Amino acid sequence: MFEVLLELRNRYWDESTGRYKRSRGELGFPNEVINALASRKFGVFASPFADAREEQGIKRAEDLARCETFLVQLNEDESRD
Repeated sequence: MFEVLLELRNRYWDESTGRYKRSRGELGFPNEVINALASRKFGVFASPFADAREEQGIKRAEDLARCETFLVQLNEDESRD
């Protein structure tokens, strides 16, 4: 995985601006890492999320608040089981 991260940094890092460059959209390292690993000989194992709340991304303050709510809900669900 570290080798892939280094490759991605070399591919996307723009030294002149001190930022990652991307031709379209945002650079999502989790997705980029999975795509890079999937194209290799031994591939990558992926598993679907058990609960859709677990895939919530965090980009803004309101996303963090939503995740905190989800964590409380998931812990409550788990304690009932």
